[in-house]
Order: sequence, then structure tokens, then C-alpha cells
Amino acid sequence: MKNKLPLILTALGGAYLVFYLRRKAAAGANLQFIPLDIAIDSQRSGLFRIYYSVRLRLINNETANVNIRGINLKAFIDNKFVGDIVNTASFNVPAKGTTDIKLDTSISTGSIARLIFQAITDGINFSMNINGFVDTDLGRVNVNFTKQVDEN
Repeated sequence: MKNKLPLILTALGGAYLVFYLRRKAAAGANLQFIPLDIAIDSQRSGLFRIYYSVRLRLINNETANVNIRGINLKAFIDNKFVGDIVNTASFNVPAKGTTDIKLDTSISTGSIARLIFQAITDGINFSMNINGFVDTDLGRVNVNFTKQVDEN
């Protein structure tokens, strides 16, 4: 029996490792991103720069934690590139849990002069698209979100 004990322990350890990796892979593949809000910070915004924030809810319905290593998103207004949203801070989405994150960024008003002119004449009314990827401890997850922004 003593000769078989290391073999049994090695087999049990290998089985546990395979089970753990499958759970982590399922958690990474099934991680959900729900956009909550895109908001312009009118208090900080001025003539040359508009500050805004994007809030996302990350949902993990699996039994393993997901570690987020970085976020790299691109912002488009009416299909025109206006800026990057990058977060290099790591954080965790717990097993069977949610995490809300807020990504703050800004855009130069020079790159969106047409939008400003339109806002002056017609009011704030444009389509914003956020797309890119989120790096996790198990790979990359794509994000694509579009929202209509108006004065209300």
C-alpha cells in the first residue's frame, strides 16, 4: 500500500488540477459585461476637453474567481474615434458574484468639433460606441457596447 500511496496522491492532485482549470476556463469564457452608464462630467468639462465616465458591471456566474489584469477599450462617437479607455489596475470578480467598475477618461474637443457644433444647434444627441477587450487571467474577452446619449 505504501508504494501505491504516492501514485494515488499524484492522480488525485492531477484530477483536482484539471477540475480547477476547467472551472477557471468556464468562468473566463462566461464572464458577462453589462454597460450601466456613460456620463459626461459637465463640472470638469471645458472648452478644450470633455471628461466622461463609463460604468460596467462584470458578472461571474461560475464557481471560480476571475482576475482582471487590464482593460483596453476604444470610444467612438457617431462612428468616429475619439479616445481610449485604459485601465491597468488589476481587480477580482468573485465566484458567483458581481463587480461594478467605473472607468474615467476624457476626449479632446478638437477631435469632435462637429459634435460640439451639432450639440449647440440641435442639443446633445449622439451615439457612443465602446469596444475593445478585457484581459483576464485566462485570456481576452471582447467588449462591444453602444448607447444613445441625449440631454435627458
